[in-house]
Amino acid sequence: MMKGSRLTRLVYAIFLAIAFGLISQPVSADFEGNPWPGHTVSAISCESTPGNYGYGSVHAFPPSFVRSWGNENELIIWAPTVYRLVGNKWVKWSDEMIPAYALATPNGISGGWFNLQTREALTVSSIGVPFGKYTIQNSIYWDSAYLFHDEWAPNSCEVL
Repeated sequence: MMKGSRLTRLVYAIFLAIAFGLISQPVSADFEGNPWPGHTVSAISCESTPGNYGYGSVHAFPPSFVRSWGNENELIIWAPTVYRLVGNKWVKWSDEMIPAYALATPNGISGGWFNLQTREALTVSSIGVPFGKYTIQNSIYWDSAYLFHDEWAPNSCEVL
């Protein structure tokens, strides 16, 4: 179980990073030639609300795979941010999707993802949106390295 003070510190760190747009620089690590530990962000999906033309939901799924930074287990946090296509540019739409935490091992996630606010199991984070085309920017935070990594979802989707 996580200690309240550590959870508070992590939530505060995420808030500051999102609020001030901080982006950490990659550091040297030898994980398959990538400076970040092995990870795989998930595809997103959109759903139009039946009978309510022009409104629906975007569903973001936590990364399907994330390794710890080193050879120890560690806490990681995932925070999705919704972007909407406006003209030919992706514009930040909402950072109100529910973030999640998990225990990462050198072999991947152990025990699943949990809602950062309620500590209940979390398999999807959803938000209501008007019609349009959307994607997600996944922010992953490795507690042991105090580093954030942002990565776009591998797809976009559309609410009709």
